[in-house]
Amino acid sequence: MNKAGYEDALERYRQIRKSNTRVATSGRPFVLVQSLAAQLRQPLSGSDESTATIFDGLCRWVESHTAPYERRHLDQPACAGRLAIFFILVELELPKYVSRSMWGAINDAHLPLNHKEITDLLFLNEDSSSVKRFHDAQFEWCPISFYMGMDLFYAGRVLPVYRKTKFPSSEVDDNAESGSTLWQVEVPGELVDQRLKEAMPAAVLGERDPLRSDDAESNVGEAGLHNTIVSETPH
Repeated sequence: MNKAGYEDALERYRQIRKSNTRVATSGRPFVLVQSLAAQLRQPLSGSDESTATIFDGLCRWVESHTAPYERRHLDQPACAGRLAIFFILVELELPKYVSRSMWGAINDAHLPLNHKEITDLLFLNEDSSSVKRFHDAQFEWCPISFYMGMDLFYAGRVLPVYRKTKFPSSEVDDNAESGSTLWQVEVPGELVDQRLKEAMPAAVLGERDPLRSDDAESNVGEAGLHNTIVSETPH
């Protein structure tokens, strides 16, 4: 893939990436990875078979910068479970590590990685200068997901809450003795496990994100909002 073709694919990627970036109430940004990937895989009109989508264009660029003996065809099955890692390495312009990561011991579920893990498992002690860059970039790509029996400790990951509203005390009298406070929170539907959605039938799925990072149309690959209730005990 020539430089002009990659630059076009990268520019289109940046635009779609921006429309799938959200800001939590903490002020920290995070990316809706599945929504981003779905939009990048939409067919492009007038493109050849090797770059039928923006995602294909990024993959072909990666392959062109990978040593032949490490080159593996990148496609949807190969990237399954490693999309965040793929996008991080593309943004950092470190294509030679992408193919290796697709078939290595790590996947998106292992994020965030500490410096030693990044060095040993991803860069194989070859590129110490990029370890910090990857470490700092990864937190946007691994926001906390909501599921039944979820853990309480998440090592600095972004809590992807758009907005939280405290319930009036008159509506939560039953919890007065426990000392807890009930909140209604808005989170991306993409990050809510299906079992949890089914367990909370009163929750609502919306069509528009109130804190989008831009004014793009909300119906293009929008994951929706999932309103739920959580209990928070004051410290």
